Amino acid sequence: MAEINYPDKYKNKLFLTVKDMMEIFGIGENLAYQYLKEAPFRTERVGSKIMIFSNSFWAWYNMM
Repeated sequence: MAEINYPDKYKNKLFLTVKDMMEIFGIGENLAYQYLKEAPFRTERVGSKIMIFSNSFWAWYNMM
């Protein structure tokens, strides 16, 4: 299995937030939410928040 690389800042996070994703990609809030409608990684809605499973996100990110 390939090693997953990610910035140390996110190393201990089980979930990423939309704000984290915006920072990683350097995009705005509207584009982030638009992208999350059909995200290629696992997400879950918890109340009004969208949680991004970090292991799924980083596995996808490192395949790009």
